[in-house]
Amino acid sequence: MGITCDRGRYYWLKRVPKRYLGLVLGKDGLPVKQVRQALFTDSPSEAKLKAEQVEKARLAEWEALKAGDEGAARAHYDAGVILPRLMVGITAPSRID
Repeated sequence: MGITCDRGRYYWLKRVPKRYLGLVLGKDGLPVKQVRQALFTDSPSEAKLKAEQVEKARLAEWEALKAGDEGAARAHYDAGVILPRLMVGITAPSRID
C-alpha cells in the first residue's frame, strides 16, 4: 500500500499484484498495472486510516474478480470508493497509557 500527497491532497496507490494482472481494468477497459484513488483528505493520519480501508476493499474486489464473481467485485469496488468520502474527519485514536 502506498499513500502519496499531490497538491495537498492524499491518494492511495497500489501496483496490481501479478496474480490479478489482466483482471483489473481501467476506465478505458484495458488492464492496468497500478491503481490510484483519492482519499479526500489533507491529513496524513486520516489518509493512513482511509488507505487501510480502501486497501481491504480493493483486495476483496480483486479476489472476487479472480473467482469470477462480478457482483461481489462490484460491491467491494463501490465500498472502496464510498468509504473515503464517508470517513470525513476521522482521526486515529490517541494512545492512552
